[in-house]
Amino acid sequence: MDTKNIGYLAEGFVSQHLECVGFTILERNYRKSYGEIDIIAHKNSLLIFVEVKMRINAYFDPAELITPSKQRKIIAVAQEYIDRKTNGNMDCRFDVALVEFENNEPHITYLTDAFGAS
Repeated sequence: MDTKNIGYLAEGFVSQHLECVGFTILERNYRKSYGEIDIIAHKNSLLIFVEVKMRINAYFDPAELITPSKQRKIIAVAQEYIDRKTNGNMDCRFDVALVEFENNEPHITYLTDAFGAS
C-alpha cells in the first residue's frame, strides 16, 4: 500500500473516531493551492480542523512533522474555509491526530488544541 492510501486509511480511522464522539465530518482533504486540511468537522458551535499523521515506523515522531510552516498553511486554509463556508459564529480549534498500528489495530493519539492561530 502506498503512502497516499495509508494516509487515506488513517484519515478514515480518525473520521470514525470523531463521529463516535459526536462530531459531523464536513470535509476531508479540503485543498487550496497553498495548503490542505485533512479533516474539517463540527459539533454544536465548534469547528475543528484536524491534521492527521501516521507513524509507519518506530523511529520518528509524527507530531514533529507539523512544523510552524505547516501550521501557517493549515491556518490560512482554515481562515479561507471560515470566510467562505460559515457565518462566522463558530469557535474553531486546531487538532492533531496521530495514528499508529499496534498488533494490526489502529491506535489514535488525539491532541486537542494542538496549535493555534496567534
